[in-house]
Amino acid sequence: MAEPTENVVTMEKGCTVIEGRKGQEDTEHNCIINGEFDDKWGNYYVHTIGEGAITVRLDKPYMLENLGFLLWPHDIRWYHYYVETSVDGEDWERVADKAEEKCAAWQYIEFERRPVQYIKLVGTATDRESNRFLLWPHDIRWYHYYVETSVDGEEWERVADKAEEECAAWQYLEFERRPVQYIKLVGTATDRESNRWFHVVHIEAPAEKREGLPSVWPGDCPEDEEEEEEE
Repeated sequence: MAEPTENVVTMEKGCTVIEGRKGQEDTEHNCIINGEFDDKWGNYYVHTIGEGAITVRLDKPYMLENLGFLLWPHDIRWYHYYVETSVDGEDWERVADKAEEKCAAWQYIEFERRPVQYIKLVGTATDRESNRFLLWPHDIRWYHYYVETSVDGEEWERVADKAEEECAAWQYLEFERRPVQYIKLVGTATDRESNRWFHVVHIEAPAEKREGLPSVWPGDCPEDEEEEEEE
């Protein structure tokens, strides 16, 4: 059995990524094992939480007792995950389980020494599965609305329906985790009959939940002040 003296999870050593999806389609196939990790938009792989994994195959079995990897380091998100290893790609042993820890950036895992040819990383949860947006905050108007998401811009899933709520200013939505490329906000009603526009000032996803944000911007017009037509 080979005894490694340096990193063997590299393209130069014959390693390859056999499961997972590139974060950017125009990056090279094995970008997470090319030794470069300072490119924010290029060198990363993903998998949908609850489906699949990110798996690499070494060129041959090695005796290993630790491994390291870098989670997305460009914001303050965290993940839960577990790690499994295998010699044949069929029988797997779990060597780390971080289901109860909020893990971010560099991860260093130690385990009982064993033969390894396959390494599987499985994300099980993250704090980023939300959407937040700011409705017109400069008076005390309210809106009804709904939100839909899509992967292809053709098939849509409704993730929030506020048809019965009087909603104003900051809106924070949580929904079942899913792949998203398109987000659609649809205003369905407002209390301002003289101004039927659905105003959205800001949107973000995933969203940072903040407490104590004002429902009306300080110093803006009161409810009974005459309003000009806006677009």
